[in-house]
Formats: sequence, C-alpha cells, structure tokens
Amino acid sequence: MRLDLEQQRWLARALGSLAAGDARRYEDALWLGFGDGWVPVRRRLERGGLVRPAHNGGDPQMTERGVQTLRDLQSRLGFEANGEAQGVA
Repeated sequence: MRLDLEQQRWLARALGSLAAGDARRYEDALWLGFGDGWVPVRRRLERGGLVRPAHNGGDPQMTERGVQTLRDLQSRLGFEANGEAQGVA
C-alpha cells in the first residue's frame, strides 16, 4: 500500500491508538485519514497481519508485526502517534 506523508501520519495515529487499547480512536483516525476509503485500508491492515480483526464483539488487536510497523512509521516520521515531535518509545 503506497501512502502519502499525511496518510502515513494518520496511519501512525491509528495504529498508536490501537496499541494503546483504544479501538474506537483507531477507527476514527482511519476515517479521518482515509475518508470513505477507511474500511478497505482496515481490511488491508488485517490481511497484511498488522491487526487481528475483532471477533465475537471484541476489539481488533495489534499484532507484533503491527507494533513493528508503528515503530518504523514513528521513526521515519519523527513523531509519536499523538502527533508530538518525539523519539520512538
């Protein structure tokens, strides 16, 4: 999936929210960053093994691959998922 810089920032925010256990904010960030295309992006994250889909009324879960992707994005973008300029946690 090729993303422009702004989309990469939104993806980092979304994955950071999910890593913090906030599934609702994860979906909100995907919607804000990708508009009507957010559901296909979510599906690609799931198919790519970054996010484990929600089952039986639970929330989606971040995988180890997703955590590594988040770290890579944060490092490349130079900010944490909340958008503040900081190093990788």
